[in-house]
Amino acid sequence: MEKRIVIHGILISYREEKRGGGDAIVFLHGWRSNAAVWRPLIDCLETGIRTFYSLDLPGFGMSEMPKEDLALSDYADIVTGFVETVCPESNVVLVGHSFGARIAVKIAARHPKQLSKLVVIGSGGALMHQTERTAKKIIAKLVKPFFRARFMQPIRKRIYAHIGAEDYVEAPELKETFIKIVGEDIAPLFPRVTAETLVIWGEKDDMAPLAYGKRMAAEIPNARLAVVKDAGHYCFVEKPEECARLIDAFVKEK
Repeated sequence: MEKRIVIHGILISYREEKRGGGDAIVFLHGWRSNAAVWRPLIDCLETGIRTFYSLDLPGFGMSEMPKEDLALSDYADIVTGFVETVCPESNVVLVGHSFGARIAVKIAARHPKQLSKLVVIGSGGALMHQTERTAKKIIAKLVKPFFRARFMQPIRKRIYAHIGAEDYVEAPELKETFIKIVGEDIAPLFPRVTAETLVIWGEKDDMAPLAYGKRMAAEIPNARLAVVKDAGHYCFVEKPEECARLIDAFVKEK
């Protein structure tokens, strides 16, 4: 069921799927994505006493575009407000992919008692990638003036893709927000995450290397790593049944 709610002055679109009520699983998508990306995975999850909530984060899907640039902490506050409003009595499992995983880690570190469990998939945010990312942003800014003409847009997109800055160009209204997000190192938060954590990573993820997933699983106190063979950054879309089995087993554990 598609629903709308205002959280911190921003209209948020989300999908609610009740399978008997009880515990809640909240899904947070990545950059350039929306709540619909979770559909194949949710369809593979076992029915039971859980309710699934998948959000369009502010600026994506059918949710409202923020009037101001947001930082990672702002997105974390919005998701926290959503959980406190929509499912305050539930034992909440938070599932985040990429950008959504950054938000989930931020929430888990700041509000350790709010979550029962945490699932992160192909997260980013390690300091070891920041120098490269900063260089890509600088290059993106440098080449931008050359591609203002409409007929140059296809070339512009190919160059951005080549330098790995396509996230920057695909959501131009959120470019300053994007810079804030990728500029924050979330690794210092890992030791503060006390919730049981499942780290799921695609073996062939070329956007968030597996080495970072291993680091995350090692530095979060109660974390374990599950590697999805022959899958990339969207491993939960490529292999939804396998990822669903991992999440079902993890959520069921006492």
